[in-house]
Amino acid sequence: MANCFSEGRYTILELARLLTLNRLVNFNALMASTETPHLFMIACGTNQSVNNELSNMLKELFGILKEKKTMKIILTTQSDDSTANCIQQIATETFGEGFVKTDEELTWSDLTSTSQRKMLEKTVIFQGRRVALNQLISAESMTDSLPLADLL
Repeated sequence: MANCFSEGRYTILELARLLTLNRLVNFNALMASTETPHLFMIACGTNQSVNNELSNMLKELFGILKEKKTMKIILTTQSDDSTANCIQQIATETFGEGFVKTDEELTWSDLTSTSQRKMLEKTVIFQGRRVALNQLISAESMTDSLPLADLL
């Protein structure tokens, strides 16, 4: 499936694809039955609409994550985005204030070398052509102060 990468014990997924995946395979039921440690990274589009179906799905997923101490979730959004506000509200209702952390200062050096390599393997449209980021920049050329939000 496009925009979905799952390997080992982590899953990277765009929020727009999460509902589609849940409809196809009942993602929440799958996660509820998973016993191994798992990390979810979900990239949220700018001002993506959060309808009742998505809201209910996230409430259920967060409830599962609350029960499964070996599962974690990282959501990437723009800080002043309506999607971020809605998701943060659902997370706060589920986990409480202490479990929701907002970090707007993540930089390239905060990623592991494997994560940096995976990020650089992603393709972008550059001057009208699809090009892998590692053809444009290298991990060594990235400065430690480059905010990750600038790459998303």
